[in-house]
Amino acid sequence: MGMVPTLIIMATGLVVGLWALWQDRKPYEPGNLPLVSPIVILYVCLVIEVLMAAHMVELITGTPLKGRFSSGF
Repeated sequence: MGMVPTLIIMATGLVVGLWALWQDRKPYEPGNLPLVSPIVILYVCLVIEVLMAAHMVELITGTPLKGRFSSGF
């Protein structure tokens, strides 16, 4: 995946995260429960943003990031 799709995914995650934050801060309406909690959507967007940021670092530096428990070979 290249730079443009990564930026598009990051922008989409940011927009959806901001929408979920706006939904979370709206006043509570009795009897009108959301189908999915906005907090869950915020957490998912946060994970997407962190993963795409790591992928962006890989694209910019040209070296793949290795996990903490990888063998290093």
